[in-house]
Amino acid sequence: MTLHSETHDGHCKVQIAGELTIYSATAIKSDLAALLDDAELLDLALADVSEFDSAGVQVLLWLKREMAERGRPMRISSASPSVLDVLHLLGLADDVGYAVPSPV
Repeated sequence: MTLHSETHDGHCKVQIAGELTIYSATAIKSDLAALLDDAELLDLALADVSEFDSAGVQVLLWLKREMAERGRPMRISSASPSVLDVLHLLGLADDVGYAVPSPV
């Protein structure tokens, strides 16, 4: 799992690559927590996430809640098929800020 972030004028763009699973969730949550105070908008790019499970879902829901408590938006600008499959299976795509049509 790798995380790359850039913040410009409060817009924090975070790109996550590799696994976002139970094996990496704690580490990535810690890395993301350090970014939240300066983020006026949190924009996640998840197109390079190769594996995604319920621990990854929990991280996204936690992020959404943390940003909402700060009165700030979070969105997912891109997502891999692994991420989309799980979010659609659980009916959570809209809840975490990624509203796309369900796969056919």
